[in-house]
Amino acid sequence: MDKLLEEHKYLCDELENSYNKYKDVYENGCDDLFWSDGVYLYLLRKSIIVLKQKLKYLLSDGNYHLLPNEYYLPLPKPIPLEFMAMTRYIFSQRTFVLSNKDFFNLPEKYLDFMRCCRDGNGFR
Repeated sequence: MDKLLEEHKYLCDELENSYNKYKDVYENGCDDLFWSDGVYLYLLRKSIIVLKQKLKYLLSDGNYHLLPNEYYLPLPKPIPLEFMAMTRYIFSQRTFVLSNKDFFNLPEKYLDFMRCCRDGNGFR
């Protein structure tokens, strides 16, 4: 019985952590350089689904009153895999860097190159 209670507590904590992590990644992005935020959110959404299924199976003997409040939260909506959080902020920072010569203290030649790349004109 203690093992079931420990597993129940573990699953409840993991479900709460997954919802909190999903909210944080959706708002602030993740720090994984190799995957987009959308892929990370997809994996978190899948883990929420699995945790809910495990909790329901664990309490299949009729003790559904022991389900945590997070169990009844709506499932996060599917997000495109290309989704990136904070795109407006990232774009504004990129624009600031490209418009501020002193930011990198680069010679004008390199700044011209970056402007051409930004505008899609290529380098001349």
